[in-house]
Amino acid sequence: MIRILADRDVALYASHLSDGAVDGSFELPQEIDFSSLVEAKCKWTLLGKVLWVKRWFRSATALFPKGVDLRLPLWSKYGCHMNDKGSVTIPCSAFLRRYDTVVKYVFHESAHLYLSLSEHYESLLALDKLFIERYGDREKAICLTPVEYFASGLSILLLERAAAYLGEDVAAERLLMQKGVEERKLAHAITAFGQKK
Repeated sequence: MIRILADRDVALYASHLSDGAVDGSFELPQEIDFSSLVEAKCKWTLLGKVLWVKRWFRSATALFPKGVDLRLPLWSKYGCHMNDKGSVTIPCSAFLRRYDTVVKYVFHESAHLYLSLSEHYESLLALDKLFIERYGDREKAICLTPVEYFASGLSILLLERAAAYLGEDVAAERLLMQKGVEERKLAHAITAFGQKK
């Protein structure tokens, strides 16, 4: 995949997607601190979720060594997102969801931020732009742009590793359930994308 990024070969990326053969290529650090999930398990009130999100972005220094500009507005037109300057926005409406959904949102935005710090990010963005120009009219293409695809893949890995950290626990089961939701969403998008108009 790194070669596809370096060459900005959008046709090859798309063909690998259709074949289901795009590999991860981006790895997560081994030393990610998931302890904030243990501390927060019994505190999933609205305030508890907000405090957990703040703790997560402060403690996950293996992912974001230079810290995070975190914004928690009442509302956001774009929902949970990371902007071009690397600021992560989690609107208050997200905290009305169940805790495992909040964790999934946060892990997805964490994956975006982690990717943005990669030495390959500029090539990833360039490939993303080419992909949208060439395949943007295909069904589910927006879920499979290189940036979204790899962010989804990394967030799935984060959910898996967080669940393993929590062990045999209801919280772990719910994170694995969210992992399954994300895997099915990606698989469905790949299938739909492969069915040309």
